[in-house]
Amino acid sequence: MARNMVGALQFLTVRRPTAPPAEEPEDITRPNVDGVAFRKTGKRGDHYQLLATVDLVDSAAVKARIDASMDLCGTVVTVIDDIRDGGGNGTSWTNQLVMGARVVNANRVESAVGGLGGTASKFILVIEFDLRDTRRSPAE
Repeated sequence: MARNMVGALQFLTVRRPTAPPAEEPEDITRPNVDGVAFRKTGKRGDHYQLLATVDLVDSAAVKARIDASMDLCGTVVTVIDDIRDGGGNGTSWTNQLVMGARVVNANRVESAVGGLGGTASKFILVIEFDLRDTRRSPAE
């Protein structure tokens, strides 16, 4: 069963927009010439942000997850969203370039119910990844 993942890192949730790479038409105009012309410039993936949330057992695990997330910068990963398709099979996006990562929030919790760490979880960490879709076509 697929999990919510960015590369090899598992998260409780991942949220991303679902716009695949698409042809980008470019307008061709010349001074004093009537009419409209376009040309295709190729498929480009958008730069987007992904929010990933995870529960962790202690502050050392939080630091380790932050370090591991920062280490993904400059790598091409697969992103899996286990919830998006509703069946738990996971929707995946391959060839996603990690351009950056930053901590949005790291909070201590009083009591945890469920999650990846179960009842031992004491921290919730939210990381925002800056990604770019590098696939040449939506089917890749």
